[in-house]
Amino acid sequence: MIKMSYAIFRMEKMKSTVIDKCQRHNQRENKNYSNQDIDKTKSAMNYDLVNDDKINYRLAIDSIISKRRKSTKALRKDAIISVECLFTSDKDFFERIGVDETRRYFETALDFMKSEFGEENIVYANVHMDERTPHMHANFIPLTSDGRLSAKDMVGGKKQLTIFQNKFCKYMQDNGFDVERGISAEQTNLKHKKTQEYKKESYREVLEAEKRLQELQNNIKHLEEKKQNLESFLEDQDDEKVKVLQKYESEIEKLEERDELKNTVITKNIALRKVLDDVFYNVLVSLMEADLEKYKKVNKSISDKFKIEYENKLFSFFEFGKEFFYNVLDGFCSVKFKEQKLFDVEITSKSTKKKFIRDLELNVFKKGGIEYIIKNESKNFSDGYEEAQKEYTRRKSYDLER
Repeated sequence: MIKMSYAIFRMEKMKSTVIDKCQRHNQRENKNYSNQDIDKTKSAMNYDLVNDDKINYRLAIDSIISKRRKSTKALRKDAIISVECLFTSDKDFFERIGVDETRRYFETALDFMKSEFGEENIVYANVHMDERTPHMHANFIPLTSDGRLSAKDMVGGKKQLTIFQNKFCKYMQDNGFDVERGISAEQTNLKHKKTQEYKKESYREVLEAEKRLQELQNNIKHLEEKKQNLESFLEDQDDEKVKVLQKYESEIEKLEERDELKNTVITKNIALRKVLDDVFYNVLVSLMEADLEKYKKVNKSISDKFKIEYENKLFSFFEFGKEFFYNVLDGFCSVKFKEQKLFDVEITSKSTKKKFIRDLELNVFKKGGIEYIIKNESKNFSDGYEEAQKEYTRRKSYDLER
């Protein structure tokens, strides 16, 4: 996704004391420059959209003023005799549109300047292509239509500058340039700085932004390496988990078969007890009826009291006998359990399942925790990276020579 670039337009009022210095800088007449961004090998690529050759700024300004200014009074020494405009965007924007469109950008900016301040008032329009970011220094004389030299009427204050900047952005957009309006000083509440002061400060901030950006890139690189190591560790854990799972699944399957066998023995025991109950009861009733019949033949009659006592004794014997056979049956089942190791299996089954579940939960917790750390740290670094990148791009948009 291509980041939006800003249409940058600044103005600075100039007195006669700075004209010569401005000329030497704009027309590259100095032998040495403190601005390290100036590449002298590219200075031949610079051009003036108003003049074919280098000019004398002071003579050109004085000539325009003397011809168009109606007042005959001498100018004050501290009078504002010209206004220099700075037009630019960011480095990436100019690299993206190419050399021809870059020239058209500055030609369009000059057309805007002519429409706002009058073509007859323009002195020069020097385009610098030998620095980090292409830009244009264009100068006009603040002469009103009625011949007065008045920067106040022509340029106004901060509010008027904001209006000019809004109009400039729209003008560039209407002429096919994909730019947007930057944040105005009214919104940021920042104090207006002179161009040279702003350049120095911007240069320092660009260096700081580059340093911060590099730190973030190093942190992100470190985090990516950490993430890769963690992902590799998790993959190894997943492989180990599959092996453990296969081992436990096989063991649990055997345990379930043994549990099923144990349940079968117990079920058979319960069924056998029921059969024995029926058998003992039927035998007891048969014995009781036979004995009572014999007793009747001998004694002719049986009292109810004798019959009840006889039944109680017989049932006590029945319960004793039944309990004896049940103990024998339980002993047989216990032997079967021990032979099949069913009791040990039950304990092993519970401990194995618990260990297996605990291992799975631990792995899930580890993986979830690691992914949470990676996700949140990556987001924090990503947000910081984007913020630094935006700041870096914005500052480089203003990255001009000191």
